Amino acid sequence: MKRFLIFALSASVLSILASCSPSVSVRAKKGGSVDVSFKTGFSAETSASLKKIMGIPQSEPIFSSADMVQFLTEAGASSVSARVPSENEVSAGGSLKSPKNSALSATGILEMTENSMSLKIGPEQIRKFYSLLDDNSKSYVDMMMIPALDGESYSVDEYKLMLSALYGPSLASEIADGKVSIELESPNGKKIRAAETLGNLLTLNQERVWKIEW
Repeated sequence: MKRFLIFALSASVLSILASCSPSVSVRAKKGGSVDVSFKTGFSAETSASLKKIMGIPQSEPIFSSADMVQFLTEAGASSVSARVPSENEVSAGGSLKSPKNSALSATGILEMTENSMSLKIGPEQIRKFYSLLDDNSKSYVDMMMIPALDGESYSVDEYKLMLSALYGPSLASEIADGKVSIELESPNGKKIRAAETLGNLLTLNQERVWKIEW
């Protein structure tokens, strides 16, 4: 279960796949720490397909709050909490006391200065995040056929067709068309919000940057 969870998290920071309003929130706090939270989930049909692909019994839930807490803790987060409102959904969060020394910072996904915070997604960040995973976790991420990992250039439609050929049109559509909501918040409460499809993020040729200053 934990390895599947890493697959789901990898796809989500590469950024959360789902059809039920997936979101990522990063809040900078006074003193330099950062609170990170996210929620994601799958439709019942996609959940059943993923369980079949991953070899998970259909009677078992996709997510485990205990596994989620352990994963975030091992990633360096503190004050971690997780909630599984249904067998196909999860929400979780934690605090990074030293975000500049975190795994997110090492991958280039999260960048902090004294008066700004940036979230970056692109081929380089995706490859660096992938390099941090163990071999078993990489094998799960490989099933996503992420273009950035093999240096290929695909349009979203081409990527969707490739996923459809492997896993069927329903799962391909939920992955490629799933909307990812991103929110950045400054220590003084200023916020910026954006939304993007996962298909667009996973087929980027150049990095996308969301930045907030204060």
